Amino acid sequence: MMPSHPEWIASGAKVVLHLLSGGDDKPFNPIDLSNSTLLFWTVIVFVVLFVLMARFVWGPLMKTVGAREDRIRGDMEKAEAARVDAEKSRAALQRDLEQAQQKAKALLDEASERASKLRTELETQARTDAESIVAKARAQIQAEKAQALQEIRDQVVDLSVEISKRLVAKAPGREDHLKEADAVIGRLRGLN
Repeated sequence: MMPSHPEWIASGAKVVLHLLSGGDDKPFNPIDLSNSTLLFWTVIVFVVLFVLMARFVWGPLMKTVGAREDRIRGDMEKAEAARVDAEKSRAALQRDLEQAQQKAKALLDEASERASKLRTELETQARTDAESIVAKARAQIQAEKAQALQEIRDQVVDLSVEISKRLVAKAPGREDHLKEADAVIGRLRGLN
């Protein structure tokens, strides 16, 4: 029966430790400096591993870390520049907004002033037109009234002349006067 993978690794590690301890059954102590052969090989392995790590791992690792630091620094500088640009843009937009508000207020004030002047002019014009119309209407009423009075005078004169003619034509009595008065009144009613 074959041992499982972790058991196989553990048994291999025991064999290596047994060989490093010199083949005896005492446990391996890495701090024990009494075994010079072990110390020599430990230093050689350490130096070789150190050189290999420095050449193949530490250098590329430091280059990668340096490149990452440079990229992060560049990104931070770009972000700071973008923040400064955004702040400048915000300030410029704020100034533009304030100027637009001032212009809008000035336009509204000007429009209000023009509307007030126009309203005053229209009121004055309307008042003048109304007074002119009233004056013309009064003049026309006076003219029509004078004409109506003239027509009434003319009719009264005509009626008086006609009554006088009839009365002169015959000597009237009381009944004739009443009859003529009724006839004139009837004609006057017919005119209305």
